[in-house]
Amino acid sequence: MVPDFTDSKNTVYNEYDPRLAVQNGIISEELRLIYLYLLNQISLNDIILIKQKIYGKKADLVLICEKKGILIINICNSFLTKSDVFDDVNEENELEENDINPIEDENNIFIKDIVETRLEFFRQNELLFKKAEEDKKNYSLVKTAIFFTENTTEEIKEIFEKEDTKFISLLGKDVINNKTRMMSALNWLNLNQERESFDKQLFYSILKELTPKWHSYRQGKSINLTTIQRNLSQSIAKRKQKISGVAGAGKTQVLATRAVNAQIRTGGNILILTYNKTLSNYLRYRINEVRADFYWNKLHISHYHHFFKEQAQTIGKHVYFNSFDDTYFFDGKENEIDHFDAIFIDEVQSYKSEWLQILYNKFLNENGEFVVFGDPKQNIYNREIDSNGDIRIGVIGGEWNRQLSKCHRFANNQLTSLAKKFQNDFGFINADNFEKAELLQDGMFTCLKYMYNNSEININKLVQIISSILRIEGFDVNETVILGQNSIILKDIEYSYRKTTNEPTITTFIPIDEKNKLKDDTVKKLKFTMMDRGLKFSTIHSFQGWDAANVIILLQPEGDGNGYTINSSLNKPEVIYTAITRSKQNIVIINNGNTLYHNFFKRNMINEDYTNK
Repeated sequence: MVPDFTDSKNTVYNEYDPRLAVQNGIISEELRLIYLYLLNQISLNDIILIKQKIYGKKADLVLICEKKGILIINICNSFLTKSDVFDDVNEENELEENDINPIEDENNIFIKDIVETRLEFFRQNELLFKKAEEDKKNYSLVKTAIFFTENTTEEIKEIFEKEDTKFISLLGKDVINNKTRMMSALNWLNLNQERESFDKQLFYSILKELTPKWHSYRQGKSINLTTIQRNLSQSIAKRKQKISGVAGAGKTQVLATRAVNAQIRTGGNILILTYNKTLSNYLRYRINEVRADFYWNKLHISHYHHFFKEQAQTIGKHVYFNSFDDTYFFDGKENEIDHFDAIFIDEVQSYKSEWLQILYNKFLNENGEFVVFGDPKQNIYNREIDSNGDIRIGVIGGEWNRQLSKCHRFANNQLTSLAKKFQNDFGFINADNFEKAELLQDGMFTCLKYMYNNSEININKLVQIISSILRIEGFDVNETVILGQNSIILKDIEYSYRKTTNEPTITTFIPIDEKNKLKDDTVKKLKFTMMDRGLKFSTIHSFQGWDAANVIILLQPEGDGNGYTINSSLNKPEVIYTAITRSKQNIVIINNGNTLYHNFFKRNMINEDYTNK
């Protein structure tokens, strides 16, 4: 069958004919032609998705072929010149660490959308990601193509000559309108060449992720909520609420349970937003524990910048540096963006009030529920606070609910005492009055030790010290995380530790010896979990919201941010407080010349020297 170029606009087509979709303005004529070309090349088992969101990303067409791979196609209907496509303004880069890349490192506003869609397959599908990590050639299992309907291929290649298009084919109108050239271009996907790595298991795992999911009551487990947690987990129409809780008080569990209850109550779409990328998987894990029947595909879990970009893509607007704070950005487009029956925000202390206004005013349905959770003592991004020491929310008036005052994270009250003393000594407004929690095990041993390393930072020496701590204190490596104030020192330590011990590690960043084709640390952050085997490495910022039985904290000297020094923004008391409250049982702090906190930890922890032990 050959595509028909002589269709009449007056012809009446049956409901299964793609020409009807063209006639009704649902798809373009160019998309129909591409669809028909592909239809003639694939097998009956292959899948073509048209105009569908893929992992929250908009794609004009996605082809999924068993034993072959995935092709993502977008269409640009504008005539382009070089001045149209390049933009030297990056999106906002909230300070996670002093060496982090911008949220997007693609300068080109047309290419970056399809690049992000491609990356989502690796971010979201564990099996695909694992295959790509085992064999870098498998990154080519997902390819992309952009068709430009108003430019020739030659013009497009000239415009994008400096762009990295390794997994992207850029094609012009001369290809769309020429059957021979179209077939030649599509052969780039190797539709007739089988790839063993894209097997039946991978094929169906991707299909399963792209179809609605049902969470059964049997998949959950019994969770013993306190009376306060259970009351705060009730979903109530029109309720606007801000919930403050001390570290480890169960805010995330309340959020997860309440989000599920909101989906059950409304039957509609629920939005759950974090600030920290690494928490997306963790939230899914906590929600999966809830013993209830609900629709997984109705629960949308993301972080603010990612969600904002998705919605901007839906309405065809480019996101600039200041767009995230622009409360007028979605004006006039309310009918084109997604809306939710409830919105829940975790780690709200990291949010700007403008972001909350945008979410509340543009994305919340009438009678919707809007609830934020946070701990102002973990205000690591220095958001504006009021006279009571609370984060300024703006969209929700009244008092904060402070009922979550009992810490359930700490296995020993020595940790509670350390957290309280830190708040008092470093001038936290309205220091938390921690209620003593029941110990997980009476008399459980807790290690609170401090080592001051006054010599110049030496990576091999630090690896030896960490190995000694693990051995002497008897820490389970799989339950231990190394936290650093930035990733520069962590990358060097992780590499040396892995090469020295031949033991596995889990990181929120790309190890220095990996030539990762995903370009940035985003995938590592999204895939991070404490459940995997190996010693964990993370920056303090990326570990916000997580916890571990054993936490080893590396303090670095303050300076200009070069080398192993850190700038003052990474050395704020809120950052260090966040680090020490990640521990459930044991903390060891290795101070490598950070004078600001030396006296406090020397006075309040057991001093130990692990050198040469």
